[in-house]
Amino acid sequence: MQAVGWIKTKESRMKEFKCLTFNTYNYIKTLELAIKFGSSILFEAIDTEIDPMIDPVLEKNITMEAGV
Repeated sequence: MQAVGWIKTKESRMKEFKCLTFNTYNYIKTLELAIKFGSSILFEAIDTEIDPMIDPVLEKNITMEAGV
């Protein structure tokens, strides 16, 4: 918990920082936009199972599309 507080304090100084959970409405789109624009995201309250939708991000399997 101390580490989470430290990360929130450090990153909240930046204007583009969001804390999400897997229950957050539209978190996939928020994550996609954060990757696209270089924003910081912190996922909280993660159980032992992680949503398979974010596996490509965790494995750094990200592809660039024509100029985007």
